[in-house]
Amino acid sequence: MPQSSVLSSTERLVLEARHDDLCRTVLALRKAMNDGNIVVTLPEDILLLIFKLYAAAPCRPGRHGWLAISWICARWRTIILHSATLWTNIPLTHLAAVECYLLRSRAAPLHVSGSFIHLPGTGPAYELAQRQLISTWSAVTEHSIRIQELAVTLDFGLPGNHLLESGLQHATFPQLRRLYISGENTYHLDRIDSDKKLPAFLRAVAEKRHLEEVTTTNIPLPLVVNMLSSSLKRLHIGVGSRTPLEGRLPSDLFWSGLRLLSSLQELSIAQFPSFPDPVDAGPLRASLPLPALKNLAVHLAGPRANCNSATYFLNHITLSADCSLRIININTTAHMLNPCQEALYMAISRVLDPHEHTAPLRMLHVARSEQYEQRFSFWTQCPTPSILSLDHSAMLRAGLHPRLEIIVGSTDTPRIGDLLRLLPLYAVEGIVFSDGSITRWTSIVPAPSVRVVAVSESAPMSAICKLVTILVDFKFMPALEELRFVGVPMARGLEAAMGVLGCGLQRCGRRFADRTPLRLVVDDPELYSEMCKLAEGDPLVESVEFVESCVYGFV
Repeated sequence: MPQSSVLSSTERLVLEARHDDLCRTVLALRKAMNDGNIVVTLPEDILLLIFKLYAAAPCRPGRHGWLAISWICARWRTIILHSATLWTNIPLTHLAAVECYLLRSRAAPLHVSGSFIHLPGTGPAYELAQRQLISTWSAVTEHSIRIQELAVTLDFGLPGNHLLESGLQHATFPQLRRLYISGENTYHLDRIDSDKKLPAFLRAVAEKRHLEEVTTTNIPLPLVVNMLSSSLKRLHIGVGSRTPLEGRLPSDLFWSGLRLLSSLQELSIAQFPSFPDPVDAGPLRASLPLPALKNLAVHLAGPRANCNSATYFLNHITLSADCSLRIININTTAHMLNPCQEALYMAISRVLDPHEHTAPLRMLHVARSEQYEQRFSFWTQCPTPSILSLDHSAMLRAGLHPRLEIIVGSTDTPRIGDLLRLLPLYAVEGIVFSDGSITRWTSIVPAPSVRVVAVSESAPMSAICKLVTILVDFKFMPALEELRFVGVPMARGLEAAMGVLGCGLQRCGRRFADRTPLRLVVDDPELYSEMCKLAEGDPLVESVEFVESCVYGFV
C-alpha cells in the first residue's frame, strides 16, 4: 500500500515546534540587522530633513528621481507619503504627477517651475503636448493662493502667450514672494506695449506688491521696471537680449523705478537704460540713496551693461556704510587704463570715499574670474579689521567677505597697481597674497594702515621670496606687525623665512634701526621649529608663534 500523506499527531507537533523556532530565528536576525541602523534609529524629523535636502539636490536623477528613496523601507515610505513639505517643489511635467504633488502637499506653500516655450513640430503629438501643458498649468493655477515661488520661461514669440492665459481666473497669487523669469524670442517685442506684449500672467504678478525677490534673464529692461515695488528685498536683473526694446527705456523712468525700492537689500544689475556718456554728463546730480542695500553687483557684460553705463550708474547712487560692492567682468589686460576704465575706478572710489558719507574701504578683493554662483545670499557684513585679498578661495576659507570685489574678465593677472592708485587704501589693515600677484606690489602706492600680511599655500616659492624681500626693505607698509604663513609647505616656508631673516640681518640693522620687529606665525610644526632656530638673535623678528589652525581672520 502507498504510504499515507496525512501527518500523525506527533509529526504535526514536531513540525509546529520547528516552525516556531524558525520564526524566532528570523525575528532575531531581523532585529540584529536593524539594530543601530539609521532606518529605525533616526528620529522622524531628522529623516525628514535629510529627505528634503536630497529632494532639492541638483544631482538627483530626474525631476522625480528623489522618490526612489521611498522604496528603501516601509518606514521611509510612510514618512515620505505623509510629509506635505516634501511635495511642494512642483515641476510642470505630466498632469498625473502634478495632481499627485498638489494632493500630497495639502495646504503647504508651493514652489512651481516650468517652461512655456514654443515646442517644435506639428501633428497630433505636438497638439497633445500643448494640451497637456495647458492642462497642467490650469491645475496649478487652481492652487495659486498657495504659490510662494514661481520660476518660468516665457516665449514672447507665441501670440498672446496663450499657454499661460488659461486658468488665470483663479490666479490671484496672494502669497507669491519669489519670481524667477527668463525669456525666449524677445526679438518679437518691437515696442513698449505692456498691455499686449506682457502676458496676462505677468501683469497679474506685477500688480501684486508683496514680491520680495525678482530675478530676470533675457527680459527687456522696460518689462523689468514694470515689476518693481517697495516690497522687493532682492533684485537680480540679468543680461538682456538684443531687442528693439533695448535702450528705449527713458532714464528718468529707470530712476523712478529704483526709488520705489526702499527695502532693497541685494541688487545685481547687468542692464542699464540709455545713460549719457559720463564724460559729457556734466556735474553730478542728486544721488539716489539706497539705505537698506547690503550687496550691490554691477556686471560689465551684455549689450547695454557697458563700462560707461556702469560708471554713470555708480556716480548717481549713494551706498550705506556696510554695503558690499562687486564689479564683475572688468577688463584689466590693456597696457594702460583707457578713459572709460579710469572713469569707472574714480566712480568706485567716490562710492567708497568717507567724504561721500560712506565708510572707508575695509576690504578689497581682486579675483581672476567668477568661479561661484552670482547669487550672493551667503554674503555677510564684513568684520573689522579689513582684509585686502588677491585670492577668492583663500577668502572663503577664511570666512571673509569684501566691501569691494573686482572680478576681472580674463585669466591674466590684473594690473593691481593701476586700480589701487585710484582707490582709498588708508583703511586696509590686512592683505592676503597668493599666486603671482605678489610680484605686482613693487610699485604700489603706500598702505600705511596695513599691519598683517598673510601668504597662502597657493603662492609660488619665487613669489614668497620676492614678498619677504619687499617687506624688510619697504616704505609703503610702515605699520606692519605680523607675517603669517598659512598652509605653506616646509620647503617654501623655510626659504621665505631665510629671506626675511637674512635681509633683516643685512639691511634692517643698518637702514631701518627703528623698525618695529615682526611676529612670524606658522601653522606647520616642522616649519615652526626651523623658524625658531633661524629667528634667534635676529633684530627684525620679535617672536615666532605656532597656531594649530592659522587662518586669515586678523584679530
